[in-house]
Amino acid sequence: MLSAKYVSVFGGDSTKKAFKKAHTEYLNFLEMNADFSGGQEEIAEYEYLKNNPKKAIKAYETALAFDDYNNNAPLNLAYLYYQQNDIKRAARLYDKVIKQEPDNSYPYYMLGLLFNELGKDKASLNYLKQASEREPFNFRAYYNYALKLQQKQQFSESIKVIEKALKKLPNNSELLYVKLIGLMKLNKVNEAEKVCSQLITLNPGNQNFQQILV
Repeated sequence: MLSAKYVSVFGGDSTKKAFKKAHTEYLNFLEMNADFSGGQEEIAEYEYLKNNPKKAIKAYETALAFDDYNNNAPLNLAYLYYQQNDIKRAARLYDKVIKQEPDNSYPYYMLGLLFNELGKDKASLNYLKQASEREPFNFRAYYNYALKLQQKQQFSESIKVIEKALKKLPNNSELLYVKLIGLMKLNKVNEAEKVCSQLITLNPGNQNFQQILV
């Protein structure tokens, strides 16, 4: 049980009143800026944090209606559609961002995930490949792209993809493990042993890596 001292600090009337006042001021701020795209984004983020995804979606849609060239809103809105399993709407928004920001890796990556869920491997591979060729660097794009290639038995290509990512994250265990699997499938024992030894050094408590090396 909290002592009387801590109850007074964290649960006293003055604290509650201050919080209520700050919250009211923030709601007034949101209302004052509701006629602007950025204001609707603020509302969307507020509703999302309150676990009101439908209201967040409505606010992001309004933000887009105010400013069709605001790419922050469609990216967040597409993610919310994705969470709500509205894959088609999410895909359309990511395509929209790509048309306006063709060098942004993120929408390509998300489309790669979307098409993977839809079972469209060719499209998924294409978008994950493009994501791994763009900035900002996203090791998950490389990771998922390499896994998809391995599913297609393209182990040599998957290793090339992982090695590009490892240039930026040389000690990433997830990337190294995918490389290890590729090397083992290609029966490159010596190289596989080196990667496995590196994984053991990075993860000394992982018995699985110890067993692979044996």
